[in-house]
Amino acid sequence: MSAKERVVSVCLRMLPIRHGKHRLLDKLGRLLGRLEPSLRTVREGKHEILLDVSDLIGRHYLLLGSFDPEVVDVLSTFVTGREDVFWGVGANKGVICYQILRRVPGIRIVAFEPQRRLADVVRHNLAALCPGRFEVVAAGLGEVAAELELAIPADNTGKASLHFDPNDSACRKERVRILTADDAVRESEFGWPSIVKVDVEGHEPEVLRSLDPALCEAVPKAVVFEHLEGRDERFRAMSDLLIGRGYGVFAIPKTPLVTVLKSLDVTVSATDFVGVRKDLLDPGRRGTILLRELSRSPALRNSN
Repeated sequence: MSAKERVVSVCLRMLPIRHGKHRLLDKLGRLLGRLEPSLRTVREGKHEILLDVSDLIGRHYLLLGSFDPEVVDVLSTFVTGREDVFWGVGANKGVICYQILRRVPGIRIVAFEPQRRLADVVRHNLAALCPGRFEVVAAGLGEVAAELELAIPADNTGKASLHFDPNDSACRKERVRILTADDAVRESEFGWPSIVKVDVEGHEPEVLRSLDPALCEAVPKAVVFEHLEGRDERFRAMSDLLIGRGYGVFAIPKTPLVTVLKSLDVTVSATDFVGVRKDLLDPGRRGTILLRELSRSPALRNSN
């Protein structure tokens, strides 16, 4: 780290807020200047991992040691034993995987990342962090197996998308492989996931429909997904699918201190959401749910 990066890192880490640190770091981007794409060694617990720190996710992880802390809180709440399997669909640099491993070292990880360079780095890092308990799939998920074109912005690989304006020349294009979830399970040693995180920049509905065989059997305890366009038709299709398969759907708002879940009938700004298997919830529970209350639920503790 440069001297300027160290000062910013120390000052932000001292603040007694959660996601506010990340918002402040976004505002300090100009002060720090743009970094050229390069792999740096970053400390992760007792290990060192490789990370490209030139774009948003990499810089946040370098300086704050975290990214999307509320999402990590939610995912970690549903990890209740060594038999749990986490699928990170759209793993990008793998930072969500690394944070969950920090909380629950025994979990098994399957990281889906179609960008070949990123998939190679995630594979290198997981080999150091959880040898023998991970798989990296250099592909995306969808309803139909295919080869598609992925648009990758130069300044933020986390915004790579299968849904893009073909006239946009600012993005690099890469042909990527798409698997169905059924295909992925057949190729995996770990089977269907018990916890899922989907972050695929507009391709989330297709991924959830691909996961439907597992949802029908109520295998996943929780499915976290991103949606940036408000509660539009695509969001309603995803929430209706999850509700129809026996899941309660909640918003995950950005919070300064304590992570909570908000029922969809509560007006709240959010871009991350979670479907929670209804047998893990108190019947009829609405409004706000504190994660610490949910984590003490006997149904969740006995869910393995």
